[in-house]
Amino acid sequence: MLNKLPDKKSELAAFASGAIATQQILFAIAMGGVESGQPKFNQQGGLIYDLIKPRGWEHGGSSLMREIPELNAFTFHALLGSMTVYSNQNAVAIDLATQRIVSRSNPVNSHSLFLDHSLTGWSKVFGGEARLSWDFLWDLAKDFPWIAEVFGSVDGYRESLCGYYLLLSWLEFLECLKKIPNYDGSQELRLEVPPIFLRHPQHVAAMRLLLPDRNSLLVYSKRFGVSSAQQIGLWGKWIDQQTQWINSVYRFSDLDTETAEVRHFVDDLHR
Repeated sequence: MLNKLPDKKSELAAFASGAIATQQILFAIAMGGVESGQPKFNQQGGLIYDLIKPRGWEHGGSSLMREIPELNAFTFHALLGSMTVYSNQNAVAIDLATQRIVSRSNPVNSHSLFLDHSLTGWSKVFGGEARLSWDFLWDLAKDFPWIAEVFGSVDGYRESLCGYYLLLSWLEFLECLKKIPNYDGSQELRLEVPPIFLRHPQHVAAMRLLLPDRNSLLVYSKRFGVSSAQQIGLWGKWIDQQTQWINSVYRFSDLDTETAEVRHFVDDLHR
């Protein structure tokens, strides 16, 4: 049941939880399908289209109410992606993240889901603020205990969430190298995937969740056409740029700057 419209930023998470509660059965069933690993059931990403544009949804009323469908899609995308990582299905994660969508803000051109600002981390319900959007995802397993059960624990969920966002960041890294052949870490970028996951120590365990199914990532990398040598040479600069972005935009006083292990992610991927 939806809570009353919030008056303050601090009330946005409770409002969003109320909206998500109306969809949690659908989310749980879809995540169960992914966890099964069966091709007949693990391709659940298409539900995002139904969540973004639900039948019969009235787009009138307050701005917050208008953005609930997109909030549902943002949350579902994060949960489903986390489950793909938890169940060692990187190919399914890539299929989910790279599916083509058309957003309300750009109804003419389609684009990969991971390049959609609102669906990766700048949810309009949270005023387009990545930190508030991320904090909502981070605390979901506290608000909905069944999520912790599905992932084995709250930490299990958070590690999987970080793992999915690390994968998304790697996809954006490849996109960057393709669009900017002379990328050296000094170019000003408009990030589509918020790198806030790097502030949490769970990102180290997250990296290890991705590597057992490295072949799926290598297949995509080869198809994408960015050489392993180029990736290995520039990944450290990408991580530097991500942490600089976090510090400059959000000024996290408790930012975990120990990114030494994740700097070897691409080396380990291509070894």
